[in-house]
Amino acid sequence: MVTETKFTYRWRLLWRDSQTDEDGNFYGHSFYRDLLTGKVSIKDMSGDFPHETDDGVLWLDTTRPVVFRIGDSGKGRADIPVECVTSSPRKSWCSMLWPDAVRVVRDFGFRATCDQEVTRFAASVLDVVSLCIREGGDET
Repeated sequence: MVTETKFTYRWRLLWRDSQTDEDGNFYGHSFYRDLLTGKVSIKDMSGDFPHETDDGVLWLDTTRPVVFRIGDSGKGRADIPVECVTSSPRKSWCSMLWPDAVRVVRDFGFRATCDQEVTRFAASVLDVVSLCIREGGDET
């Protein structure tokens, strides 16, 4: 015997990330809080609400860190950990740009980590900044 479970949600939009299409229209991820459970979900553009998307509800998983990396395109990307609550629950990731991921870490209490390439890049940037500060390098 199969028992069908009907989930009930009460969504409140928290914010949208900064991703846009080539015409400048929003085409990214939105964050919603379920007022019944207090949990936060992320959704893409495949549905109007998290439970209506192709992936179903993707809850933010703050037990795992957000991982900052440099994507194949050379742009800074970060992997946001989520838990999928379909009929076969699984852990997964949503990818987004660094500025949006920084806000995710701050707003939702994630830990953050960087891959090795980002760590090397950040160390080089800090070295350059320290040279500019030491030398008064704000002149062009």
